[in-house]
Amino acid sequence: MELKKPESYEELLELQKILNKHIPFLKTTLDVILALDDEFQEWLKELPQEYNFKNWKKKEYSREKELEELADILFFILQLANRLQGLNLFYRSAFKLWDNIKEKIDFSNEELRGSLIKNMKYSLYGTDDRDISSIMYDYVIICHSRKFTKKEIMDKYWEKWQKDMKRPSEDWNLKER
Repeated sequence: MELKKPESYEELLELQKILNKHIPFLKTTLDVILALDDEFQEWLKELPQEYNFKNWKKKEYSREKELEELADILFFILQLANRLQGLNLFYRSAFKLWDNIKEKIDFSNEELRGSLIKNMKYSLYGTDDRDISSIMYDYVIICHSRKFTKKEIMDKYWEKWQKDMKRPSEDWNLKER
């Protein structure tokens, strides 16, 4: 595979496989889910003040920082998809859904916002494969509701992927590998 900016879900999976060969290994599927959840929590803290659960802490909103956290979530979703190879079909179809969503999803609606967040958490910690495979679907809906395009997410993933490929020699602890 030629290393280039990804344009498809399959190319994202391949890039993630390459990166996974160079990064600290998450031992279990639960480790990947916990890492994904950690990034999800970081995303929640980057939301604008009116949606941010951490409302006691004043913070200026940055769309770029929110985009970075959404890209970080994608890294772990792809890691999970590669680990659970039999479920890639479900992830792929959810990813393709992105281009076909026509309706506006109003993130300012408190009930809907709560449902999106709870659905992602449920999908992360669901007990069967269907719940795990719905993580990508939840992710796509969240990104769409926050008005991030697939292109923005993939471009940010590519940018961060290139930086992450340099990190093993710079700042990751690889002594246990």
